Amino acid sequence: MAICFGGWGCHSPKDGSSSAFASVTINERSMLDIRRVTKEVFEKHGYAKTQETVSPDFTFEKPGTSMNTMVYGGWLGKVWVRVKVYIDPQGGTEFLLRCDTFMVGDHGDPFMEEEHRLTRMKRGPYLELLQEIKMELGLPVEK
Repeated sequence: MAICFGGWGCHSPKDGSSSAFASVTINERSMLDIRRVTKEVFEKHGYAKTQETVSPDFTFEKPGTSMNTMVYGGWLGKVWVRVKVYIDPQGGTEFLLRCDTFMVGDHGDPFMEEEHRLTRMKRGPYLELLQEIKMELGLPVEK
């Protein structure tokens, strides 16, 4: 039995339009630039991009820590971290870059793999990733 003790997430936009784990607003940049920089930042932090889909726009994964495995019950193997990233047009040249994060037990097993969605309680590291994307795009980061 897996046990979940909270999780990470990012902040919602000021208007409350997203229930995403983490999100930042990006203005005056193209979808192509946002996609390119998102991929670069996640790869820089050790994430590998999995198959590209329509929604989410990206899914990134990397092996979790020993603590992740202990907490999220990787009985048959190491727990992995999976981050699903969405780029939502908000009108004009504004985009909402948001993510949802999961701990994945029995990673890669088509019958036993189980995603454990993280709560907003520990969203800090993922908000920092999204803010880094924003900074790499040459935009100021909200504090």
